[in-house]
Amino acid sequence: MVLSNKDKGYTWSNYDGRFSAVFISRGTSAEQVYDSCDHELKHLVEHISEYYDVDPRSEEAAYLQGEIARKMFPAVALLICPRCRG
Repeated sequence: MVLSNKDKGYTWSNYDGRFSAVFISRGTSAEQVYDSCDHELKHLVEHISEYYDVDPRSEEAAYLQGEIARKMFPAVALLICPRCRG
């Protein structure tokens, strides 16, 4: 996966070390950045759900996704908004 290109993302989890990393490249549009973040967020929730044996279609997983999205928002806003990067 080459993240030097635009519109790319990658999610990696180390189950033994109990940590994950989400990588998002700059996008060609705000919509594309949002799409990449949403896509990788789904993978992250799947990884965490698998580790903790949570049904990824459950309400618990949905709340997890919302909590992670709120925590990611400041970084994602910098990728989406040119004025925010200023």
